Amino acid sequence: MDTLSEVVIALLKNSVDAHSFSVAIRICPELFWLQVLDNGDGFDEADLAGVGKCCPLNIDFKQMKPVKKFARLTGSSLLEIIGRCEEVLIETLDCRHGDAKSHSRSFKHPAATGHNSSQADVTTTQYQRQCVRKSQGTTVTLKNVFWQDPDRGRRHSRKTDDDYRKLLADLRAFALVHFDRSFTLQNLSTSEVEFKSKKYVHNEDEKNP
Repeated sequence: MDTLSEVVIALLKNSVDAHSFSVAIRICPELFWLQVLDNGDGFDEADLAGVGKCCPLNIDFKQMKPVKKFARLTGSSLLEIIGRCEEVLIETLDCRHGDAKSHSRSFKHPAATGHNSSQADVTTTQYQRQCVRKSQGTTVTLKNVFWQDPDRGRRHSRKTDDDYRKLLADLRAFALVHFDRSFTLQNLSTSEVEFKSKKYVHNEDEKNP
């Protein structure tokens, strides 16, 4: 993944898979900071432990049955996102079991915390059990995306506008395909909501993230 658009679309696909009907994107292109908030299925602590594990089919071939009851946020795409960021924070509130519980997990690159590692994709993780969300859904925050790219300043300072225009174009196309969801994008640099898809009236009360 070399563009902000690729990162955002990968996270939006996760939100759609989690049965979200409303997804909000907040982004600061200059700081390579972005956040995706949805109102989909949250997940419990056991599911959170599997975040980022590469299991394309989510199948235990020894027993031929699903490893987890919830496959969200797994696979190579999130592993690559985690590897491209200085820090990734996931906050979730799970209401599926009748007792709303919130959890969070952070991935920090060892180089950012002063640890030496021969494996560039190794991350340190932290778990928290305090209340991190007030409503059902998940918030994924990416800090300092592409931070280890030695040419990031040169390449992206020249291409930021082009990258951002591509993000808006890709988001419009994504919203057209998933017309039964609501998507918004706010640019924190200008405090403007620069994209908002038409809301689809669902047969149940729609929740906002």
